[in-house]
Amino acid sequence: MSATFSFFTREVVWCSFEPAPPSQPPEFIGRHPVVILSFKNEPKYPHLVVPLTSAKQNLPDATIVPIPKKFIPTNKDSFAICSHIYSVAHSRLSRPRQKMRITDDLFDDIKTACCLRLPFTPMEKP
Repeated sequence: MSATFSFFTREVVWCSFEPAPPSQPPEFIGRHPVVILSFKNEPKYPHLVVPLTSAKQNLPDATIVPIPKKFIPTNKDSFAICSHIYSVAHSRLSRPRQKMRITDDLFDDIKTACCLRLPFTPMEKP
């Protein structure tokens, strides 16, 4: 039996994206780093994540947040694609060798970018 563990908000982990049906080309395929958005991250719940990519992006785009390579398991400058929030099963996630978490300020930028296409704004900090 495998060990049960949780992931943490702001943590950068690997996600295995399964291939999409042939009728729908995938936005992401294979294994990509993601940032954990959700705060209730027990194995029995799905996790909300934002995928990261090192592929060059057309900037400026308010829904794309640059992420410095020091936060990425591949050690490459990357981008959070905040218009692609995914809900994934715990079993699709795995930790890199070194635990990585982005800063609060960077996470605030990601949260704001995620909300740009939603009909509400992020809650203000107390």
